[in-house]
Amino acid sequence: MTVQRILVGIDGSAGAARALRWAAELGVAVGAEVIAVHAHHPVSYPMAAAMGYGYVMDLDNDLLQTPDEVRDHMRRLVDEWCAPLGAANRPHRVLIGEGE
Repeated sequence: MTVQRILVGIDGSAGAARALRWAAELGVAVGAEVIAVHAHHPVSYPMAAAMGYGYVMDLDNDLLQTPDEVRDHMRRLVDEWCAPLGAANRPHRVLIGEGE
């Protein structure tokens, strides 16, 4: 049996970073594509405002006020988390989804 794809979930934690590095190394060893997946709660400004939040804080304490700003911020974070995939020089994909 040939391994063609390796799926790894990422969330910015130290454990996920280790799993991603391991998946990247394994992908090199077996010639497989690595697919990194991150899911977050759906971004809905009206829902956040109704719950009393109205904005989301990023890690640099900037206010992200629109769903698009939150999505862009998540994309930048996920790209940072996935840097080992680019360094491994293997085919890879990064998928970001909204949902449970």
